[in-house]
Amino acid sequence: MVLPRPPERPDHLRGGDFPAADAHPALTFTSTRVEQTGGTRFEVTGDLTVGRKVTLEFDVTAIRRS
Repeated sequence: MVLPRPPERPDHLRGGDFPAADAHPALTFTSTRVEQTGGTRFEVTGDLTVGRKVTLEFDVTAIRRS
């Protein structure tokens, strides 16, 4: 679920920067590289099924060891 903040975000999500949900009802992301950019901060690069290469930033908030 995407929570719209700021309020104008839904209009942006429906714009040309993002794929149309009806044409692409399911998206998959396959990572090709993960890079630690500091502390618990990382960037992951990979491919979306819609054919775009993307880089996402994320923070590790917990590690579970098995």
